[in-house]
Amino acid sequence: MSCFVWVATIALTLTGTAAGAEEVEEKGFYVGAAVGQANHDFAKSDGINIAIFGEGFVLHVNPVSVDTEDAVSAWNATLGYRINRYVAAEISYMDFGDVNVVETYDTAGLVPFFPDITRDFNVALAGSAASVLGSIPVGGGFELQARIGYLFAHQDVVEGPFAQHQSLGNDAWIGGVGATWSFAKRWAVRLEYLRTDRDARERLGESKVEILNLGALFRL
Repeated sequence: MSCFVWVATIALTLTGTAAGAEEVEEKGFYVGAAVGQANHDFAKSDGINIAIFGEGFVLHVNPVSVDTEDAVSAWNATLGYRINRYVAAEISYMDFGDVNVVETYDTAGLVPFFPDITRDFNVALAGSAASVLGSIPVGGGFELQARIGYLFAHQDVVEGPFAQHQSLGNDAWIGGVGATWSFAKRWAVRLEYLRTDRDARERLGESKVEILNLGALFRL
């Protein structure tokens, strides 16, 4: 977790009860934007087939490890409608960044003197989401929140030195928890943790994403 996230967390907590904070409007439209960090997690794929020339057969090999790049930058933009003091509906565009993934195959134990094989991928994930946000006001313009929704995303996969490209659907449930502080009549800041469930892939293993965002909201 980066330093700016820790600073934001402390600041949001301390200012939540600050004097002059605005009480939350009970209903109405709002827009928002946020930036943060995303961690992508990939499970092992179903493996690959290797043709053994001169032997006349095909060998199926499973990966022994999957290494994923550390946290990458992410952002989102949101249009929401506050139904009442406790419930809001949101539609968002979410960009989870692109991450490098290396899948390693140990073939030495299967075919003598055969070198290990690695598959290198660059994976970009983005799409729209519809969700419901539940809020519990705790005073001083400060709210605790929980989210449940569905992500309609696409995953662009570029593999290997020849840049083989494939675009895949990647729909998944998304949920999270967070806190919002309304520091002015129309303005608020939000800190939120989000994650998707795992979704099966064709060329890669199942994947999930965890995101920590800090953003601003403006009531229309």
